[in-house]
Amino acid sequence: MRATFPFFVVVLLFSVCFGSAAGGAAGGASDTVASEQTLRRYADLERLANAGKIVADIGTPYAPFPVKGRLAPQSPENKAALDEIAGGLRSPDLFVRALAHAAAAQIVGHANNGDTTQITAGDAAKPDAPAWLREYARASASHDALVEFDWVRHLVLEGKFFDAPALTGELQTLAKRTTAISSLSPRSPLPAPRSLPALRQQWLDARRALRPAVLAAAGLTGSGAPQLLLFTRHGYHHKPNVCGAHTSWGYKPGGELLALDAAPGTTAPLLRGRLPAGHFHGFDISFDARRIVFAYAEQPHWPPPARYGTAWPGPPRSGQRENACFAHELRELGTQPPPHLWELALAPASQDSSRAGGVHATALPPHSLTLLTNHPYWSDTEPAYLPGGGVVFASDRSAHSPSCDSPNNDLTDLNLYALTPDHRRVRRLLNHKDIDTHPRVLANGLIAYLRWEYQERYFMETHSVWTVRADGTGADSLFKQHNIPRPYSVRLATSLGNTGKLLAIATGHHALPQGVLVVLDPATGGNNPAGVRVLTTGLRINEGDVPGATVPEGGRADPLGFYTDPTALTDTALVASYAFASPTARRYLHEHEDADSNGYGAYLLDLHGNKELLFRDPFLGAYNTRPLRPRKEPPAPPPRDFADDNADPAGNAPNFATCTIPDVQQGMTDAAGAPLPAGTVKYIRIAEALPWPVVPGEGAKRWVNGTWTWLDRDATRWCPVRVIGDIPVEADGSAHFKVPVSDNASVYFQALDANKMEVRRMRSSVSFAPGEQRGCTGCHETREEAAQNLSAPRSTAPSRLAFRRPPSEPLPPPWGARRPVHFATDIAPIFDRRCAGCHDGARPAAGLRLTAATAFRTIRDKKLASISNCQLGSGITAVKQFGSHRSRLTQALVAQNKMQVKLTGDEWHALTLWLDANTPHTGHLLHKRHATGARNRWDTHDWGDPWAPPRTAPALVPTP
Repeated sequence: MRATFPFFVVVLLFSVCFGSAAGGAAGGASDTVASEQTLRRYADLERLANAGKIVADIGTPYAPFPVKGRLAPQSPENKAALDEIAGGLRSPDLFVRALAHAAAAQIVGHANNGDTTQITAGDAAKPDAPAWLREYARASASHDALVEFDWVRHLVLEGKFFDAPALTGELQTLAKRTTAISSLSPRSPLPAPRSLPALRQQWLDARRALRPAVLAAAGLTGSGAPQLLLFTRHGYHHKPNVCGAHTSWGYKPGGELLALDAAPGTTAPLLRGRLPAGHFHGFDISFDARRIVFAYAEQPHWPPPARYGTAWPGPPRSGQRENACFAHELRELGTQPPPHLWELALAPASQDSSRAGGVHATALPPHSLTLLTNHPYWSDTEPAYLPGGGVVFASDRSAHSPSCDSPNNDLTDLNLYALTPDHRRVRRLLNHKDIDTHPRVLANGLIAYLRWEYQERYFMETHSVWTVRADGTGADSLFKQHNIPRPYSVRLATSLGNTGKLLAIATGHHALPQGVLVVLDPATGGNNPAGVRVLTTGLRINEGDVPGATVPEGGRADPLGFYTDPTALTDTALVASYAFASPTARRYLHEHEDADSNGYGAYLLDLHGNKELLFRDPFLGAYNTRPLRPRKEPPAPPPRDFADDNADPAGNAPNFATCTIPDVQQGMTDAAGAPLPAGTVKYIRIAEALPWPVVPGEGAKRWVNGTWTWLDRDATRWCPVRVIGDIPVEADGSAHFKVPVSDNASVYFQALDANKMEVRRMRSSVSFAPGEQRGCTGCHETREEAAQNLSAPRSTAPSRLAFRRPPSEPLPPPWGARRPVHFATDIAPIFDRRCAGCHDGARPAAGLRLTAATAFRTIRDKKLASISNCQLGSGITAVKQFGSHRSRLTQALVAQNKMQVKLTGDEWHALTLWLDANTPHTGHLLHKRHATGARNRWDTHDWGDPWAPPRTAPALVPTP
């Protein structure tokens, strides 16, 4: 629906856009006094500053990468450029001031991109501050000026400032956007441009007229307009990739939680120094808008000791490699406390009845600030209020590490946890072995989150939107689980009003959650590329690209830069943070550019392409803008049968979930597309891909240690795997069985034939909550092929054979369900007993050496096993695409009439299990810092009993 505005606003806008091009707005004096030569000079200064060639003349320059032609801070040339910028900031010409301000902002941002703060607002207030810095702070004090500076900077970067036809086209675009949000339409075409200065003035007047209409359409003006809340913070400076974004050393101390009145651009701090120096890691507003939950990391000692620098390229002679850090040391030093959750109560509505819903952000006395979590070792971040009063958050309490990366990387993965409504207990919701993060509560009450997984398929592509209920049940993929290779990742997904669609950020695999704004439509199909619509075109992400049609409303073409933290205001309007691209802000070598320390500002956008700056801090970034207004609370899940995930004295917290499948073969077809013969699938195997543990005092234990070449050749999977067991499938294809839920770990399934050879594998995994009853249709990996049934199994399809009996207990392999498959002890002896007699010596049969010591290498080198390589695509697995049926090794063994090899049943099952587990080479881990004091020692690890009662302590290791 189009918004309506005061008639005079719309008339003014159309008179500007379609009136005379000679004199600007009616009754308004021209802002243009500078010559074209002067304007081009300041545009050049802005480009030089963006390239890092002009640097601040205070502090120590931060220079992670060499910049050709970079000026020395105290050189005459650099001083002259800074003086020119100072002069530009004093210019009577708005356009000169805007360009000079953009240059100064980037100089400040570049200086502060490292792990120390070189330039602060306090520095600008000193009597001996450089002229350019004083003028920059003075010019930044005016919100109206910052808004207009932002318009100009966009116009210059879009290549329209010095191009009369392009500027004319921009005026036409503004007129179209006006008609999209108003009830009036222009009646006359634009006149031909008479001069470039006149066109600029006409464009400026049009922007001034349009802004109130855009804010009004989003509901940000008038007596009922809500305040906006946001936080400021220095930008990310950490040298590793997104895996370190939740750590307390990834950002320098600084910033505040602010309440913003959008129309005047005024802000008020909410914490006012009530917490020690530190920074924010996300926040959310309660459904009644009376409370704010936020994550905050205190930083009592900053920067860390010199040898533990946290910004790339690291201290001299530190021995650090790119994309690695001193994560273990920074934790163990105890000088960097992890982020914790806090809650702030807001003042009652009676103090300001003009606000939407009677809410405003004046804080209560200090007792209203409450610490919610306080773990000394693990990080709690990205909180969001749940229906019913709980809080979901992302935490590394699961105690495992990214299954990849530099050998000296001791970073941690995030998974989802929740505070119970009384805020007294922490419950683990998910413990996926890789990453579950960015929880956002959708309009329907489900928690949407990013799931990043390495499960036997291309690691770059599998960053999907998943959902789970507030009680941890029903975890499943919603969008981009398969068959959408680009963009690599869609993050920060949140409801787009009441449309059923999602706002999200499209970005790369390693990158931060910053990139292109997209609209996702799960209704098109969870794995349909047509469900991705691009809202902001013209942007470049650091890995891959973002294909897809533009949103039907037209969207917005932007200069290079990054968006993050989108939140919808209406079905068509949203707030988000945006940063101009900075090539000198790169944190590791494969990036094109990134955002400066002060890069992000808060913006209002709509689907039609309107974009208006709401807030920008000259020295800090602005993040996570949210409207402070009551919102409808979705229904909470029904109460569970137990209080939390810990077994009570009566044993009421079950250690398993129950799965039901009416027909496991539904949807299974052969290569020709014909359904498989009935009864093909006789068993379902439950397996668990195990994480890389992080142990306090020892750091991360690795399963792969070496280069990519070694990984591609030898590992093929990212982690060890343990088999929980096999369960029978009835003649009608039905199955009814238990799944262990210790630590809420993710498991995956394989459909097996009568010989326990894989028919189809699941190249994903899923978590179950204790006591959950879960049903699915067929052997599937996507929502399109599945229909969840969460009611009691006996009432769903009582005629199915498996549903007439109690759930099956999985039958574990001979070595048990507790430890992972270990080739040296579980598989290699089979080759010594059955194969070495012919396949050894100077002339082994068929050139294959198959002794216990050589079999693994021979099978890999000779491609005797069919494996799903970690660089394959993310598509759905076909029947018999990988594993024992496709492996040359088992094909040869099946031909018994031609060979002398006779395997026992246990030997056959062990061998096919290993092939279907994607041939893991070891069940041991590399202990980089062994408890005995040894370094880099391969050894066993106590994984715990998968059938142990669920617990809330960190998985795998005890709480320190």
